[in-house]
Amino acid sequence: MEPKIVRKPSFHVVGMAGSFTPSTNSGIPALWARFAPRMDTVPNRIGVHSFGVCVPANTVAAGDTSFTYIAAVEVGRSDALPDGMIALTVPASRYAVFTHTGPITLFADTVKQLWGVWLPASRHRRLPSPDFEYYDDRFDPATGEGEVDIYVPIADEVQG
Repeated sequence: MEPKIVRKPSFHVVGMAGSFTPSTNSGIPALWARFAPRMDTVPNRIGVHSFGVCVPANTVAAGDTSFTYIAAVEVGRSDALPDGMIALTVPASRYAVFTHTGPITLFADTVKQLWGVWLPASRHRRLPSPDFEYYDDRFDPATGEGEVDIYVPIADEVQG
């Protein structure tokens, strides 16, 4: 599993958010189910792609790490928010980009490989900035099949 390394400028998203831990992230599909019918109501939307943005938070009970997950679309500006939605600016960064291919039901396996194997063995360190999933026309939400890119913010290579 080797990522592409890219630089991406900052961008703005608007979407619906929930707080999760690794043991409660099975609730993320329900968040998407609530957001998907409202995606087209987001003002100033850019394109037809969408994002699953993970914002790191704090360590909670039993050592679980909480995070905010935002099912979102990109916008040119976020001055008009629909009820129940939030805005976030994802900062410019250097990213390691991984592509999950296949059923979304196996997405967790790709994520475990990325965080548990690739990152610890790499010469990179994760930056404390949002990471995100990028959904475009390569992914079919009706079947749950296709490709999803995972962007992980990284620092320049660690000296070692």
